[in-house]
Amino acid sequence: MFRKVTSFLGYAKDTVKDGFNKVLGSHEVVRNALVAKNIVSSPTSFTFAYFMNKIINTLSPPDETDDGNNDFTSEELNLIQICAKLASDVYLEAGERTLPKEAGELIYEPTLTNSSAVPFAIMNSDELNMIFVSCRGSYCFRDFFTDFNANAVDAFDGLMHSGVLKAALSVYAICKDLIIQVSQQNGNRPVIFTGHSLGAAVAATVSEILKQDFPDFPARSIVFAPAACISRDLWQKSREHCLSFVMSGDFVPFLSFHNIAAYSSEYLPDFIKNYIDDLVRREVSRPTKEVEIDMTSNPFEKPPPTLEEVYLELNNESGYRTTALFPPGELYLLDLSGDIFKSVDLRKIRSCEYFGRFIPGLEEFNHSMDIYAECINKIYLTQVEKEKNEEQNLSQNKIGC
Repeated sequence: MFRKVTSFLGYAKDTVKDGFNKVLGSHEVVRNALVAKNIVSSPTSFTFAYFMNKIINTLSPPDETDDGNNDFTSEELNLIQICAKLASDVYLEAGERTLPKEAGELIYEPTLTNSSAVPFAIMNSDELNMIFVSCRGSYCFRDFFTDFNANAVDAFDGLMHSGVLKAALSVYAICKDLIIQVSQQNGNRPVIFTGHSLGAAVAATVSEILKQDFPDFPARSIVFAPAACISRDLWQKSREHCLSFVMSGDFVPFLSFHNIAAYSSEYLPDFIKNYIDDLVRREVSRPTKEVEIDMTSNPFEKPPPTLEEVYLELNNESGYRTTALFPPGELYLLDLSGDIFKSVDLRKIRSCEYFGRFIPGLEEFNHSMDIYAECINKIYLTQVEKEKNEEQNLSQNKIGC
């Protein structure tokens, strides 16, 4: 799955010293070693802030959004903030967590070794009559460039990020039977999948796989800062069962190969530019009707188009961009404003195309799940106060009559 920098550093020590003698014949491992070598030789040479500084003058303002402050009741927002707390706490060690009591009892948290699955925890709530599955998995700019499973593969009549799909299938295989059993034992108790970043993308995908296998099963997902992982076709379908929240300035939902490729020839270091160009030049066929995944081979085996054709495709709004990937779900923006004491406004994002290009103000620092949880809590408290005032006004009007 998403390899961490430390794994590359350990591998690079031998690879760089031996001059690639150990990796001849393995294209993927050679590229791993090249990335590792670059990290070893200049670990701070390329960050997202550096990249954004390079392209800042070429960026246009984001697409318009709509007011979303009246889209949820306080009860719905309370459920969303419980999911936000679970998505935040799952990053912590068991003894450091302060899990919301409404989420119920922790009934399962697997110990994962040598697995493509992301860590996750399952809660069973009698109070809310709900099962929660919280997936962990942060995704940073360096992870993106050291991820060699980021190609798109056919899935569910669309295209999906193969690394996310692989992780979701692994999580699904581990938790499916338990979730169904607990649900049935409690009168078909609903299940909510939640998570942040990579965990958000995996959570949304596991929920969709469950709905594909059991259409009548009561499952959905509420996720935060999901990584770009599905094609346009799948985004439309994902809106039925997934609710996504994205912080203004959070770069992760915008981080896709097509967005990077739009700037690769002029602004990226050569080793990254060549890697990205190599990926986006591979042609992907139209999606098939069945999930077809071969984890041992490269799904992009057809002759590549020219780079000029790719750039024309990127800039053609009416064209079908085969490998363009977007975050899943009905999308909402947590719009922060203010220099010191920030306020948060809930905005409805009209289309996945909002994430089809980089926009000004994107930063790695805006990706923290703790900030997401605080913003959701502020919106919840604002809605509680609003409903309280509306109820008081209604009572006063009745008395006046």
